[in-house]
Amino acid sequence: MTARPARSGTLRGRILAATGGTLVALLVAVSLGVLVVWRARIVADLERNALAVTRAFSVAVLETLIAAEDTPASPESLLDDYIESLMRDEPSIRSVTVFDEGGRVFATSELRPGGRSPVAALPRLSTSIYRDPRRGWVVEVNLPLRTGERGWGLLQVLYDAEPTRHELTDLFLMMGGATLSALVVLLLVLRAVVVHETRPLSSLAAGLAQLDLETGAGPDLPESDDEIGAVVGQFNRMKRRLAQSRGELVSAQRQIYHAERLASVGRLASGVAHEVNNPLNGIRSCLWAIRKDPDDRAQTAEYLTLIEEGISRIEEIVQKLLGFARKQSKQTSSVGLNDEARTVLALLSYRLEKAGVTVELDLAPDLPAVTGDPGLLQEVLMNLVLNAFDAVGEGGRVAIRTSAGSGTVVVVVEDDGCGIAAEDLPRVFDPFFTTKEPGKGTGLGLSVALGIAEAHGGTLAVASRPGQGARFTLTLPVGGAA
Repeated sequence: MTARPARSGTLRGRILAATGGTLVALLVAVSLGVLVVWRARIVADLERNALAVTRAFSVAVLETLIAAEDTPASPESLLDDYIESLMRDEPSIRSVTVFDEGGRVFATSELRPGGRSPVAALPRLSTSIYRDPRRGWVVEVNLPLRTGERGWGLLQVLYDAEPTRHELTDLFLMMGGATLSALVVLLLVLRAVVVHETRPLSSLAAGLAQLDLETGAGPDLPESDDEIGAVVGQFNRMKRRLAQSRGELVSAQRQIYHAERLASVGRLASGVAHEVNNPLNGIRSCLWAIRKDPDDRAQTAEYLTLIEEGISRIEEIVQKLLGFARKQSKQTSSVGLNDEARTVLALLSYRLEKAGVTVELDLAPDLPAVTGDPGLLQEVLMNLVLNAFDAVGEGGRVAIRTSAGSGTVVVVVEDDGCGIAAEDLPRVFDPFFTTKEPGKGTGLGLSVALGIAEAHGGTLAVASRPGQGARFTLTLPVGGAA
């Protein structure tokens, strides 16, 4: 197994998206807030300066209007001079207009008196910024001319606001660039921090991907003092517990295999005892004949040969029984299932013949070998044949067939016994489940056989109908477990 590459949907991507999005929103909000405050201050300063200049000029206008009331001379020419001088001293002024109390133009930098229609009502003191079609952005200041309770008219001054607009534009561009640069730096720093802090999680994910669930083997990950380190520590402890549990499971499985093997030996005992008794009776008869006539050397030599053959037969039977019952460590080698099937039938031959059970053997020639433990695979075949024998009883039929599939070897053990009830079929491989009479089965045979088959990368399946026998199919990969 290999670790999958990091994607945007990973924890690291989600942290970057959430934290980065929050930082972006926060920084943009702060930048907009600063821009709004600066703009308000700049505009307020512009309006305040314009109002101050207008107030200062209004003093000269009021004095001129008051003085003209006591003299027959017209003040227009004097106000024109004041306006011209003001616009010369203040280049930012675009227009100056003095209205009389009736709203008519009294003096202006653009129109002559009478050249403009009177306004409906003189505005109050005010400052405003707007875009003039001819002048662009301007600041308009309207200042009523009053002395005490008397009103003399209105002074209106337009100031150029284009420089301020350019200043604000430059300010927005500068702040935008600074914000963008800060965002890039912050996101790069954030990514480096997130990658550094989540590296143990990536190592943990890679360790989980490399963890062998069969043996518990996997890399040891370094532990830190934070929460992620605690998770890594739990992973390391889980790996050790898994390896320990796996060892205990294998040990328990071996003990179950051995217990079932001993139970099978018990079921073989009667047949083996008879096979041992036959040679023993022959040996006893030979010894009796030798004692009766010890001087007959030819007879003695013949009987000694028969005694030696009987002892060899007993030794062969005992060795087979001990070899089957002995608790073996797992030894992997090339196994020919045809040979193992013949060995199992040789062990059971007396019992099968005594019960009159017909054995049909159909072994495929040139059957490929499998890799596994010969003793364990022999145990599987022994259990299947014994179950078939118990199912058919006297005069029944048991068939053993082998064949080669696509990269597999198949062994079928079939009988013509009573079959398995439909409700019992899903449970036949459960430990300690048996349909036999008490004392005739442990309920572990098929469960052990299934475990051995799966440990070798194979399968063990059953098919049966009541009254039509049962068929067990063992399938193993050619060459060993996948």
